[in-house]
Amino acid sequence: MDNLIEIVPAIKRLELRQVGCWEHLDLEFLPGLNIITEEGAAVGKTTIFKAILHSLIPTSPMELRPT
Repeated sequence: MDNLIEIVPAIKRLELRQVGCWEHLDLEFLPGLNIITEEGAAVGKTTIFKAILHSLIPTSPMELRPT
């Protein structure tokens, strides 16, 4: 199981420009588990999740729109 991280493709970086509440966001992910948290409700975590989903499944019904 230790080699699982090496076998499974991983997202290394995510850049958003004028998507959701983000004017510009540039995230770099570390190998393993990355957790996105923030105090408060409307900070854009769902937008980040939708962007990742859209990058994995480009035909996803979840739309990304500028605000």
